[in-house]
Amino acid sequence: TNGGTVTLYATWARNSYTVTVKPNGGTTYKNLMDASTIASDYTKSGNNASMTYDASTGYYTLTPSSTSDPYVSPNATVALTVNKSYRIHLVVTDTSGNRLTGTPVQLFYTDSSFNEPESTRFGTETDRIITATSTGTYRFRMDNDYSGNPFIIKEFWVAENTTTSADYSVTTKYGYSYQIAPATRAGYGFAGWKTTSGN
Repeated sequence: TNGGTVTLYATWARNSYTVTVKPNGGTTYKNLMDASTIASDYTKSGNNASMTYDASTGYYTLTPSSTSDPYVSPNATVALTVNKSYRIHLVVTDTSGNRLTGTPVQLFYTDSSFNEPESTRFGTETDRIITATSTGTYRFRMDNDYSGNPFIIKEFWVAENTTTSADYSVTTKYGYSYQIAPATRAGYGFAGWKTTSGN
């Protein structure tokens, strides 16, 4: 309006960057998760539960409001091919970071409607092998079977069930995480991923 003042604020978008993974004489599982679906913080509700996703750590915190079938579908997606075998990896802890045993998480995966045959359980087991029943973009549903208590899912990744020695690259946003599986090499112990080459 005439005689009014306007204040302008700078707005910011995180820079993207590309990470190249080099097994360096070893082999690793290549995470296939769509980086764009895990590069933003969010909170969402599901059935008798809510989920908070922290993109800087890759942690999913699922908090039930009832013990009556609490579940939430995260935003993460992955493209799978029919009849191929895939490895799903995740670690489940309580909110203090203690590993949970048993089967506190039932994970559903589908490119259509969620159903019991396309699900598997995690807790004591951190890796499960599945076979894709169709080709498409798969979504997930995380069911909380931890007696009405919240839990945290960490290190959630999906890969073909064969390791690779080839380099691969992924583009994500600065400050946000992307899960990279450990590498293995005969006669060596894995000491982590670093930005300089070692033996």
